[in-house]
Amino acid sequence: MKEDATPTQLLESVQKREAKNQGQTEVLSDSRFLLKYSFKSEQNGESLIIYCWEVAKMVSPRDYNIAVFTFTVTAAQSEVPSIRQEISSIEEEIKNVRFGVHGNSYEP
Repeated sequence: MKEDATPTQLLESVQKREAKNQGQTEVLSDSRFLLKYSFKSEQNGESLIIYCWEVAKMVSPRDYNIAVFTFTVTAAQSEVPSIRQEISSIEEEIKNVRFGVHGNSYEP
């Protein structure tokens, strides 16, 4: 039988991903955790920055869900004030994400 997970174990899992991605973790309301990070990439010779947000939440005593969001801009665009504002707005919307319930998938 699979052991029950705890919010503390979920936070530890998120923090491991934080270290791996050199990101930042924020504790949100309703026992949710937000991991945010960005990385550089290149496509067709153009430098890109990919912003990532992961929201994690316990959904049963044994399971958690992670919703992943990304937003990609060119490196040049990343310094434009209107783009910076858009990224901030996106992040605020992501902080409000809510998870549905699995239904009756949890069996003790």
